[in-house]
Amino acid sequence: MDIKRRKKVASTNDWARAYAAKGGILPKAFLADEQTKGRGTRGNSWTSPPGWTYLSIAFAPPTKEATDLPLLVAHVVRNTLENTAIGDYWVKPPNDVYHGEDKVAGVLVEQTKDALVIGIGIDRAPDGLADEVVAAIEELYARWRDAP
Repeated sequence: MDIKRRKKVASTNDWARAYAAKGGILPKAFLADEQTKGRGTRGNSWTSPPGWTYLSIAFAPPTKEATDLPLLVAHVVRNTLENTAIGDYWVKPPNDVYHGEDKVAGVLVEQTKDALVIGIGIDRAPDGLADEVVAAIEELYARWRDAP
């Protein structure tokens, strides 16, 4: 999957949603080094300092609600972190990944008429992690979309 990259954006989810609303080709991933207006679930802000991983992946809108996707995506992020970083990671439902007592990643899934956008913020991610997460999420989405 193609990954569009920028140094700084307001929000990768907003960037992905705007791209889809303008008729952009999906799926597409959006990666930034910094967000100025990152957000989490229930309208919570997401601290987004430079150098962490801010990633959103936009897919064509599915025919079903994505209520179970945040937890599934969190597990994919945990698995990817465990395969590439040192230590044990765990998922705190519905959408967070922890390393010990520290929250290290969060997931925000948004559905619009134009796209389903999966946003992921990862603190201090290893180099190359975004590419691995994109590939794993693309595979997860295909299985989820086609499941009854």
